[in-house]
Amino acid sequence: PVRIMDRRLPACNRMKEFSLTKKIVYSLIIVSFVLLLAEGLLRILPVDFQTRYSNRAGKLWVNKGVQQDPDLPWSWMPQPGAVCHIDGKTDFRFNAFGYRGPVFKKEKPSGKLRIVCMGDSGTMGWRVKDDETYCSLLPGLIMEKDGIEAETINAGVFGYTSHQGLNQLRKRILALRPDIITICYNWNDHAGAIQMFGPAGTSIQKPDRDLPANKRIGALVALSHLRIFQFLENAILKAESYSARDVEDENTQLDSKIRRVPPEHYKENLRTMIQVARANNITPILLTQAFNPKEGPRRRVHREIQNEYNEMVIEVAKKENGLYVD
Repeated sequence: PVRIMDRRLPACNRMKEFSLTKKIVYSLIIVSFVLLLAEGLLRILPVDFQTRYSNRAGKLWVNKGVQQDPDLPWSWMPQPGAVCHIDGKTDFRFNAFGYRGPVFKKEKPSGKLRIVCMGDSGTMGWRVKDDETYCSLLPGLIMEKDGIEAETINAGVFGYTSHQGLNQLRKRILALRPDIITICYNWNDHAGAIQMFGPAGTSIQKPDRDLPANKRIGALVALSHLRIFQFLENAILKAESYSARDVEDENTQLDSKIRRVPPEHYKENLRTMIQVARANNITPILLTQAFNPKEGPRRRVHREIQNEYNEMVIEVAKKENGLYVD
């Protein structure tokens, strides 16, 4: 009897292995079917499961000459060759590369000083004509003062913070091989952090660096286009918001203690931009940001905060033995 059982054991094991394989295959088929069914149902439902920051550009800026940023999916970037209509008074015109100003050759021209002006709407020129931005006026000033022929590229984008500027530097600006970059970020950095949800219910705010889109890598980028992924991410963020009980109204968002780029992130971003520039033989120049003293009381409330960020610009420049313009 022992010998008979010994002969049967291998066959029993094979049967068990086959049975286990079938169970795994059937389980995968069932799970795949359920996921496909859920994805189909979520696509049929007239509900947008994307968090507010994710579709912000698509809904608010798509008709203003900008598009979703492939490197910062919750942000935006100018469309090449587009005209941006902001308030019906001043149009922004973007060249074939998606920068404001005249067309330029990607390769740096020999014998010319190439300067890329990086920043937010203050650099891009909010309500300022194409030929009146400080970036477009800079070559004339340099020629008049020093007799040097310079070419400037306006890389300012409205709504950008130093966090987005750092990504822009690494992924777009370095390829232009500038001799000098000017760095001017402030207002958006100290603005209230972006809300995940609307003001009607509970919401949660996260600094730019901590938004979920920044943590997606590899396959997660592709999965983020699925409705079921958006639904689950939305559910997780809502759970966080209920836990935090962080209720903010749209009108008081600027007064939030949570900034889009908190001071420690801001200084780190500036330091990193200086280091990245120097590692690529580029001279970085930090700029503080001016404000209009005639602006209304709502803007004046934040003047002290803006000055604090301006002081951080000077602090970082001095510690890094860098250049700055106040």
